Amino acid sequence: MMEKNSVLSSNGGELQLPVGFRFRPTDAELILYYLKPKVRSLPLTATFIPQIDEIFQSHPSHLPGDVKQRRYFFSKRKWDYSKTSKSRINYISDESGYWKIVGKEKAISVNVAPRTSVVVGTKKTFVLYEGKHTKTSWFMHEYRLLPSQISTAPTMECENWYAYRINQRKRNGRVKITRGNTKKKIVGEDDGVMELSVDNTVEFGSPPLPSPLCSSNEEEASA
Repeated sequence: MMEKNSVLSSNGGELQLPVGFRFRPTDAELILYYLKPKVRSLPLTATFIPQIDEIFQSHPSHLPGDVKQRRYFFSKRKWDYSKTSKSRINYISDESGYWKIVGKEKAISVNVAPRTSVVVGTKKTFVLYEGKHTKTSWFMHEYRLLPSQISTAPTMECENWYAYRINQRKRNGRVKITRGNTKKKIVGEDDGVMELSVDNTVEFGSPPLPSPLCSSNEEEASA
């Protein structure tokens, strides 16, 4: 049976999308076209991202939406790194687990001219630990808009919003399929969509050009 294709709306309901459509913004698109107007209190072009209070205080499986899909949320930061451990943030009141920062904060840039890019925001990556430091398959990315992207006009009201992307990393998802002289490897499976890499045994023509919006090093492989 074909899976239901839907996304959360800003009021917590579900919006049905046409078959084949996925809400998959790049890092730069998420920052520029969703987080930036949210911070500046401007109307959004679409209402696909709901607001969550204190997102770090809830287990991701308790947040709205399909846990099998990549989910996006807006939330205001109610803490800062100067007052808590820089590597741990408790997620529920009984302190049975925490989100741990992995890696360094990453700059997200967009191309504004040939060989010229501008940093518009940053991304932090967190992994969820439970119990006695047991690493789980839950990952969360936190997106922040740079102050340079916010208008300094005195009439502009800006709020401390952040965008979040939450999903689970698939395990043992690598499968190899051989058909005739063409070998295909399934290198990832997410939200019911399989991404295929095909060996060069058959001519398929030139690959599509990358999106002009984002720098080539912007996206990293994510869970």
